[in-house]
Amino acid sequence: MDIVLYIGLGILDALAMLLLIMKLFKLPIWTYRYKIGGFVLFIAVFSYIIRIVLEVPQIDLPLQYILFALFLRLAVKIKLHLAAFMCGAGITAYAVLQMVLYFIFQYTGIMSVTVVQQSMGWLVYLLQATSILSAYLISYGLYRFNLGFSFIPSPPHDFYSKEDYLSDHNYVLVIGNVISVITICLTLVLLYRANPLGLLVLAIMNYAMLYYFSKRREDHDSRKPVEMPGNPNKGG
Repeated sequence: MDIVLYIGLGILDALAMLLLIMKLFKLPIWTYRYKIGGFVLFIAVFSYIIRIVLEVPQIDLPLQYILFALFLRLAVKIKLHLAAFMCGAGITAYAVLQMVLYFIFQYTGIMSVTVVQQSMGWLVYLLQATSILSAYLISYGLYRFNLGFSFIPSPPHDFYSKEDYLSDHNYVLVIGNVISVITICLTLVLLYRANPLGLLVLAIMNYAMLYYFSKRREDHDSRKPVEMPGNPNKGG
């Protein structure tokens, strides 16, 4: 029963992260529904094997970051540096949401610091379920009110055009990717030390920087006389 519950919540959890990632940047969901369905099932089973079977939960987050970026690159056809930036922003936003909910539960006396180090148990499932529901509501709000960033061109991207990663519109994304990788490494340390406050502060700082870089890129693109390729009417 625990296996079914873990994988079931894992599917919903992966979907929640993917929805945040894509809706933060106004990308369509329904177009890729079958690919998304297969991917979130894979991620849930993969996470179960890493965390429960192999008992190495420390590497689950960095591997998921890589897999999410590869999914956007291979299945959605988004350039890798853009996919990595999107994943950093979306996963960080989800981490902030989880930590805020954790502290709300801790304030009410329901949870203790040990929850952040556990992979199974009803308290873990409670935190996970509320995070999933909250992420779905936020994603719907982003879609319903047309919020988020629009500097990511609608896929598929042109992979034959040469990309200058040190250009004015790309170097901030490269810096953001480096910051995301560093943040994930620091997150592993804080998880090992069971430091939820440190996790919250780190996640907020990282998301704030990624938001700044996204806003800077958005402002840069809005000043360009010619619109970037891609369909401006991005669907849901």
